[in-house]
Amino acid sequence: MTRTSFRLHALAAVTVALSGCASQTTQQQQLSFSDSARYSGTTLADLEQTDITIEAQTLDNVSAQSALQSYQRAVELFQDPDRRTQSIRRMADLALAAAEDQSTRGMPETTQVDLAERPAVSRDELDRSVDKLLYENFMREAQQTEKRDERYALLDLAGSVYTGLEEGGTETDYGTAIQLYRTLLETSKDSNERAEAYYLLAKAYDLAGDLDNSVLALDNLVKEYPDSQFYLEAQFRRGEMLFSDGDYERSSRAYAAVVDVGDRSDFYEQSLYKLGWSHYKLGDYEKSLIQFFTIVDRLQGSSELNDEGSMQTRLMMDVRRVISLAFVNLDGAETVKSWFARRGKRDYEPDIYRGLGDVYLQQERFRDAADTYDAFVEVYPNSPFAPEFSSLNITAYERGGFPSLILPAKEKFAEQYGIRSSYWQANPNIRESYIPMLKAHTIDLAKHYHAVAQRSRKHDDYNVASRWYKEYLDTPPVAEDQAEINNLYAQALFSAQRFPEAIAEFERTAYDYEGYNKSSEAAFLALLSYQSQMAALPKDSEEQQQALDDWRQRSINSSMKFAATFPDHEQVPQVLNNVIDDQLARKDLEGAIRTSGMLVS
Repeated sequence: MTRTSFRLHALAAVTVALSGCASQTTQQQQLSFSDSARYSGTTLADLEQTDITIEAQTLDNVSAQSALQSYQRAVELFQDPDRRTQSIRRMADLALAAAEDQSTRGMPETTQVDLAERPAVSRDELDRSVDKLLYENFMREAQQTEKRDERYALLDLAGSVYTGLEEGGTETDYGTAIQLYRTLLETSKDSNERAEAYYLLAKAYDLAGDLDNSVLALDNLVKEYPDSQFYLEAQFRRGEMLFSDGDYERSSRAYAAVVDVGDRSDFYEQSLYKLGWSHYKLGDYEKSLIQFFTIVDRLQGSSELNDEGSMQTRLMMDVRRVISLAFVNLDGAETVKSWFARRGKRDYEPDIYRGLGDVYLQQERFRDAADTYDAFVEVYPNSPFAPEFSSLNITAYERGGFPSLILPAKEKFAEQYGIRSSYWQANPNIRESYIPMLKAHTIDLAKHYHAVAQRSRKHDDYNVASRWYKEYLDTPPVAEDQAEINNLYAQALFSAQRFPEAIAEFERTAYDYEGYNKSSEAAFLALLSYQSQMAALPKDSEEQQQALDDWRQRSINSSMKFAATFPDHEQVPQVLNNVIDDQLARKDLEGAIRTSGMLVS
């Protein structure tokens, strides 16, 4: 009898007798869930499909009657408990695989058809159609019968005709697999087999959308078989489902069971992360920080952090952000300081302070952000990052609109990192990195105090302004606006009635900066400063008269330089007349005659 005619006889036998019959009784099949079939990843729904390996053997010639006899023999065989549990497990695996295949492929349900009315098809197609009908009948009868031995026999027969059906799709759903795994748990006493049955039962429930029973199956697994190979993954899966359901208390215990074992588990790092989040959701921020900082310590120094798109980099960014959120919910920067004081210093502390400050800025808590940046400087005043954090402190004040705090912060910056500070002397290698910030804050101070002085007309205020102008000018490198700032510096000195210094700075501005468009103005202001200086000098003693004479000669020299350098300046005639007066006062008649000649020409 051919293989096809056997199938047709078997199908007839199914219809006439039990709606389910023996087929291919000598054919052996091997079905196993390989390691790759275990569900893994973030959720149970992400699991890979089960691989089914089938080894076909030669068919013996059989008749419908012999197929029925095979059914009777199968019933007898199923009196053996070991044989029974093996077949149930095989069929449970088959049912789950079939359900996953159908779910994945979205195959439409198959209906029975009259094979005699079908158009001519290949023998393989016909064989598959018959096997499919046999399989579905056997499975349907197995689910409906109340006789346990009959159910086992039907399940075994269904398994024998599964060959080739993985490509054709079946009507089996996850409910079949669930029923079969539950039956296996009712009958099997083998601990390894039961542990795996719980594991796969949880998977079947999850894929069927029944998360409550999926969790229950995993609960039973971890409770009954804590030494099982599935224990750690089961705890992680429990944690994931409980976390998604908002049961953070139980999810934290599930994740902790994985973490407590150490990093030998593939789920260790994921469990650390979610344990931290479970504690965070429960409001236990200190405990959450322990988990998150453990992750940071593990990732620190990883070469993958150099790749902005790597999983490690994304994980690090996410963990640092939640660390910041945890500190926000505690006492901010003060908690950060105490945390590292208790648990030891870390190279990445600047990132933690910076991240916390950035979160405060995003929340528009500008004062808290400024305090955070300043807290880092308080702890690490000599850090290479200290100038950056001090500048961030100032920026936070500016964004928050705290003008009364901005100026003192800039003054503190200039004092702490300026050219006369100990920090400047101790850190020559990093000066270049913060000089732009230093010069920007310094000139802001100078101009602020100059404006204050112009309103108050107080010499002390002009002195403060001139102090910061000089600090700016002395700080390398020479800036593009150096001449203009030098001019302002000279003006502040003049207003403070520090005429000798003002003279020197006006002359520097006039003659040392080539191309400066206000050089003639600065040169003339130098001459006015000479006049003010001579007017302020006492003239009572002979020594005082000699000092006055010396200043008069210096004024003459500067005036002659002014006339020679800026001959077209409108003040040149007046300047030369003043020179003649000074020369006559010094009884320098020859000099006065020469100057008069210059004036006439």
